[in-house]
This record gives sequence, structure tokens and C-alpha cells, in this order.
Amino acid sequence: MNPFACRIVLRPRSPFESLDLALCLLREDAGLFARLMLVVLLPVALILAPTVAYPTSHDWDAVRLALLVLAAPALQVPFTQLIARRLFDDKVRVRDALRGSSAGWRAYPLVALSTLVSLTLATFSLGMLWLPAHAGTLWVVEAAALERLSIPRALARSVALSSNGVGKAVVGSLVSGALLMWVVLGTELMAQGLVQFVLQLGQPFGSIQNGDVTPWMFAGVLLAQPLIALYRMILYVDLRTAVEGWDVQVAMMAAAERA
Repeated sequence: MNPFACRIVLRPRSPFESLDLALCLLREDAGLFARLMLVVLLPVALILAPTVAYPTSHDWDAVRLALLVLAAPALQVPFTQLIARRLFDDKVRVRDALRGSSAGWRAYPLVALSTLVSLTLATFSLGMLWLPAHAGTLWVVEAAALERLSIPRALARSVALSSNGVGKAVVGSLVSGALLMWVVLGTELMAQGLVQFVLQLGQPFGSIQNGDVTPWMFAGVLLAQPLIALYRMILYVDLRTAVEGWDVQVAMMAAAERA
């Protein structure tokens, strides 16, 4: 890490300022993110394509979509690594992000389990218990991948961060869910417009409006992962800055390097 090369001002931000910053960084590094998406997301899309496109029962489609949502945190890990390295290095490559992802992938079973617990609680509590369960484990990937903590310590670290920044954790969970729905709906509308009106093929896979689980929904879930990872990483940096004075730590590192 080069403390002189930090691309953002390390200062506390509101969750919505963090979202704006995440979108700006995504736009600036669109090419780099696109290359990593080709490496990470395209193989998953190709594996899913034959089964998603093949007509099956609605219940089976819903199960496959739920499994993809559970697998999504593993897809976010390389993007988390890319963002973390890109904040302090102008010469990050896709293979650098992939090479550093093993620690984050080790935490995936815990993240998947917490996601499953959150969804189960949401189902049986009409959504009321989803938020605290999800917010408490929001930064497990960052703690495991970037701080190199063991899985139990990564969970404890995420809970501690969430406890020290309850507002950021709660809004971060809500906005992450909203980003997922926004990208899924946007992908669905654009794909339906292209297939139905431009190509004049109608709705061969149904539509969300009719309660169908379409291939465009699967594509939207995949495309949302880089944005969610980027937003959560910016929240993590801001929370560490506000609670732990990370900006001071980086400044001291820069002073030590200069000396």
C-alpha cells in the first residue's frame, strides 16, 4: 500500500455520499471493472445459461435464483480486493485482485450462512429480523480478505464495526438490497425492451410483471455484485475513518515513508 497514492479523501461520509463516491469510482475505473467482470462473472453466466434458458417449473427457477443470491458474496470477493488495491495503487491488474481473493473466499461459508439466516428470519418475521442479522455481518468479507482475520475473528470484527456505526450498517444493508433490486429491474426492463420491441420476439421467458423468474433476473443479480462490493467497501473505509481514525493512521504511514 502506498499511503501517498490514496485516491479519495479519507473523511467520514454519510451512507449516501458513499454511494455517490462509489458510482464515481465505478465510472472512472469502468474498463478495469469490466475486465474483472469478464473473468469472474462471464463463466458463471455461461454455466447458468443452459439451465436458465431451458423452460422449467416456476418453483425450480425460484430455487435456482435463491441459490445464486447465496453464492453472490463469493463473486464479490475479487471486486473487494480490486477496490482495496485500487485505492492506493494506480497499477492494479485483474490478476492482482484474483491472487489476493483466497482469504475472502475462506470466509464465504460464514457469509452464505449469515445470508441464509437473514433470509429465513425475514421469511418468518415478515422482514423485520432481516435487517439486524444482515447489518451485523455486513463487513465479514472485508475483515477476512483485507485484515487477514480468521473466520471467527472476522465475524466478531464485523459485529464490532456495525455496533460502532449502527446507522451506517443499517443504511448500508438497506442500500445494498436496493442496489440489487435496482440493477435487476433495470436489466429486466432493458432486456425485455430489446427482445420484445426491437427483435420482435415477444416474451419467450415471461416477465417479472407476470411473476416469472426470467434469465434477465439472473443476469441482473450477477451485474449487481461489483456495485454492491464497491459500495460496501467505501462504507467500510468511511466507518474505519470515523471510528478508528484510519485517516490519521494513513497520514502517519506517509510521514514514516517520507522520513
